[in-house]
Amino acid sequence: MSEIHKVMSNRKVAIPSYYKMEQIDSALLLEPPIGVTLGMPVESLLAPSRRCRSTHPRRHLNPFILFRRNFVALLAAHPVHPKMGPFEVTRRSANEWRNAPPVVKEYFQMLSGEANKRHAINYPPFMYAPRKRRITKSAFAANMDRKRKVSIGLFKWRNI
Repeated sequence: MSEIHKVMSNRKVAIPSYYKMEQIDSALLLEPPIGVTLGMPVESLLAPSRRCRSTHPRRHLNPFILFRRNFVALLAAHPVHPKMGPFEVTRRSANEWRNAPPVVKEYFQMLSGEANKRHAINYPPFMYAPRKRRITKSAFAANMDRKRKVSIGLFKWRNI
């Protein structure tokens, strides 16, 4: 059973087991459970991306991103791996993630918690603040053109 039930204020609240990060042994991070195959060492999985051009710190790695990184490493290690673009790799890894057993998801959730701790140590003042996307002139023009076509269609429909 992957959930621990805890009684709080006379009601049961389900707490997933991966939130008990303090009780996780570091040996479990290094030795994955049965059913989890790693394509690279855990330290490489948890390391930040080397392709970052910006000086701004990136967000910590979530479980799916870690799973996808491992998926790419497993594909590269396979003797006959098909040439796939990033979109196809993401699509296939997402399908594998959806069909993965709970043990695999809990392990990558645990790795994500460790990555989050390391991120907090490396970038203590970091706070994720998403920015609103700016609309480019071409996107604005395309949106106005679409609205214009709809309004012309309504005008024709009313005058029939």
